Amino acid sequence: MQSRSLAGLMLAALLAACSSSSPRKDPPKSCSETCAAPNVCVREVCGPPSCTDGVRDGGESDVDCGGSCAPCTSGGACTVPADCDSSVCSSGACAAASCADGVRNGAETDVDCGGSCAPCPAGGDCSGGGDCASGVCDSGACAAPTCSDSVQNGDETDVDCGGSCGPCANGGGCLTGSDCASGACASGTCTAPGCADGVANGDESDVDCGGSCPACGTGQGCGAGTDCGSGVCSAGACAAPTCSDGVTNGGESDVDCGGACAPCQDGAGCNGAGDCASGVCASGACAAPSCGDQVKNGDETGTDCGGPTCAPCANGGGCSSGTDCASGTCAGGTCADASCADAQKNGDETGTDCGGSCPPCGANQGCGVAADCASQVCTGGVCQPPSCTDLLKNGDESDVDCGGSVCPGCVDGFSCSGPADCASGKCIAGVCYPQFCANGRLDGDETDLDCGGSCAPCGDGGACITPEDCASGVCNGNVCQAPTCADGVKNGAETDVDCGGPTCNACTTGYQCTTGTDCTSGICTDGTCQAPTCADQVKNGFETGVDCGGSCVGCVDGGPCNTGPDCASGVCSGNVCQAPTCTDGVKNGTETGKDCGGGTCAACPNREGCATGADCTSGVCASGVCVAATCTNGQPDPGETGLDCGGPDCAPCGDGGGCGTGSDCASRVCTGGVCVPATCSDGTKNGDESDVDCGGACADCGANQACRAASDCASGVCVSGVCRAATCTDAVENGSESDVDCGGTCPQCPLGRTCTSPADCNAGACVDGKCGASSCVALKRTGLKFPTGTYSVAPNGTSALTAYCDMRTLGGGWTLVLRATRGAEYPAGLAYSQSYSDWLTSGVGSPVVAPRVLSSQYVFPLEQLRRLTLLRNAYLRFSADGVTQVARLRKVKLSSAYAIAGQNSLLVAEELCGPQSTTRCFLRDRGMPFVAPGGPAGPADACVVANGGVGFWYDPSGCYSHDPFHVEDEKAFSGTTTAPTTQHWTWWVR
Repeated sequence: MQSRSLAGLMLAALLAACSSSSPRKDPPKSCSETCAAPNVCVREVCGPPSCTDGVRDGGESDVDCGGSCAPCTSGGACTVPADCDSSVCSSGACAAASCADGVRNGAETDVDCGGSCAPCPAGGDCSGGGDCASGVCDSGACAAPTCSDSVQNGDETDVDCGGSCGPCANGGGCLTGSDCASGACASGTCTAPGCADGVANGDESDVDCGGSCPACGTGQGCGAGTDCGSGVCSAGACAAPTCSDGVTNGGESDVDCGGACAPCQDGAGCNGAGDCASGVCASGACAAPSCGDQVKNGDETGTDCGGPTCAPCANGGGCSSGTDCASGTCAGGTCADASCADAQKNGDETGTDCGGSCPPCGANQGCGVAADCASQVCTGGVCQPPSCTDLLKNGDESDVDCGGSVCPGCVDGFSCSGPADCASGKCIAGVCYPQFCANGRLDGDETDLDCGGSCAPCGDGGACITPEDCASGVCNGNVCQAPTCADGVKNGAETDVDCGGPTCNACTTGYQCTTGTDCTSGICTDGTCQAPTCADQVKNGFETGVDCGGSCVGCVDGGPCNTGPDCASGVCSGNVCQAPTCTDGVKNGTETGKDCGGGTCAACPNREGCATGADCTSGVCASGVCVAATCTNGQPDPGETGLDCGGPDCAPCGDGGGCGTGSDCASRVCTGGVCVPATCSDGTKNGDESDVDCGGACADCGANQACRAASDCASGVCVSGVCRAATCTDAVENGSESDVDCGGTCPQCPLGRTCTSPADCNAGACVDGKCGASSCVALKRTGLKFPTGTYSVAPNGTSALTAYCDMRTLGGGWTLVLRATRGAEYPAGLAYSQSYSDWLTSGVGSPVVAPRVLSSQYVFPLEQLRRLTLLRNAYLRFSADGVTQVARLRKVKLSSAYAIAGQNSLLVAEELCGPQSTTRCFLRDRGMPFVAPGGPAGPADACVVANGGVGFWYDPSGCYSHDPFHVEDEKAFSGTTTAPTTQHWTWWVR
């Protein structure tokens, strides 16, 4: 207003000046000139300011608004919030009301809430329930939700129910079953209890079972047996059906019977025959047994037969005694025709299963004739026990009324089975001899004065025929040799063949021993050398100390060593394990990296191992590796080849990570700038390999390559972290060995060890992958104490058969190859009728009929017999009624005279024994005990093929059959014993 007055005064002055210079009439003054403050000129009318004058005047912040006028609308100028109808003045302009301006404006009932804004919390102003989050406006203020305000608010799922309020009735809203009185919420609505709602509700005893729902299973809750499928409720839980719960349940057909339970008794319910003890189910009930129900039941022994009530059973029916059988014979629980093994006295038996056509009876059993009795003595219809005065060979007598456990010893010339059978205490080849081993004369079967043969073996230098004549077991040039550690015989002080004892090398694993010094391992247990272990308290194997170093755990500080891996510290100096230090170049002690970390050494540089950040100079330990701080920030940083990996400061990258060189990769293989997985052919030691591309999951490492365990090495031997080449003393089956340290190129294996061929075994045979013996003498030469009896031998090295071995006579090791007894008739004349191929592969009969009882007629398979005599030191032994002769078999080809009958015995003797042996060749003296009834079938030479002159009994051409059980030429036994009284003869080979 003041500015306007000044302008008017200046205009008036100018006009006055003009008028003074040019007198004329002055125009009228304007309103602005004449209107004095505080009035204002509005449309040339001077008046006081107003809020409707269309001019910003007075204290207005904008035209006709603000100040003392009405507040301005949005966009109007303002100086204070009161200038605005929104009470919000921002940057000199009124802002429109909003729900986030911190002012109660617009349609709000309280600051930024109510009206068109979000509902107000409890305590906020309101004009109605819609202004409140609870939906309740009480006396102008919003109320907090309650469970009785008739409004769904708070965490209620329906009006005043659900959530933290009481559960809702059926039909009410819900989120989970806990919102509902029924416990069942389906599609947001509480439903009535049902048998498939997954909730225990209604009258259910457990979830969806019990009450009016289906019965509950085992272990589910119950209130009564009717709630359970088993019908049994125990301690509030349904019990599994049992056969003693007093309820028909499970698969039972009646209470606690039928199904899987015991069969039901007569009258009980059943579903099938198996439910009934009688095996008969008729019209749903178990019927009583009868003799016509086609079931074996009641006291029947067979189906509808046997027992006290039914008729006897026919053959094949069941029985418990002969009365159950129509035949009167019950054998092994089955009715059968009378036999000699039915425990019944029937047929022509004179006693139970004996006499008549059955085997002879024992003492006190019935008899008709002497032949009915084992003792051959029948008196008054009763078999008498054997006696030493009945003039018969019976009982366990070795000859008539002598020998055995009861009778006195036999006189010289009588049969015996052992020294106790003889009055002289001397039994040789089944005949009692006078004592001659201490009479100072060369007699009996001695090979030297009072030694050899059946006497004690001769000492070094004594005369011998077989190795068994010598204490050393070595007969060379008919002279007993001193034991050596290379003679292939267990002798001298050896504990096994050529090993053990004070003079020979120690034995390897599995061989015999007496003390630890006999074994390379130093461990002898139960007479057998054991493989070295890391817990046997002996320094053996590759150990550098007792049970430490080499392939065992490292030795403690101060222990002996050869290399660092022999020590727990990894440091070996002057062959002594050193304590860990922080400068020994080995990660040991508490170190987390090489010579760093662990609290005792300096912190580790990047890429060394760590347990915590304190182990690292960077203070950062990631996945057990020290890294720079930038290696864990999830950002690519200078030096890294991959994200937080690679480069000089970060851990190597995993497969797929970036790389510049192999050292950037955990696999140590970088291809095309990318880390690739470790393989067994990448030319790098990585993954779990112990050396480049070997060990761990890769192929085994060879000798001198690195290893962590024996399994990393092809040899199975890891010593001080290096694979060793296979040896014959490393206590591991490796190389060409067939078993641990034996077989292949190593020493031969003892009996029972694994083999791949006979060459692997010291007894000459490999049968079904296990070392066996090729002959009785091979068993003898193992040094083990085998008694006389039957054994499995394999003359061909691979196919086993049963043989009878004499392990005592003449040093033992004799294989029985033929036995014939006068008067014994081979069944059905088999010796004449069987094919020659049968003779070759099967022989005739078996060597024994009972323990220690030889067969009366027996021939060893000829093909195997040929193999028994392949060795150059094979011997043949002939015995006739105890008189024995032995001859060495010379390997010469027999002439065509071989195909002629016994008359050629002298020629054969020359061929077999040699002219220098005629005085000891029993063939020359005794003749040929075999004949060829049919004679040669073709030219004589056709019967003598290239058999190596192995033995005159072997005829591979099949030209004619032998008859070993018949002696036509009595002269064959002249000089041995009186031919008509000869009872038996045997042939043995060693």
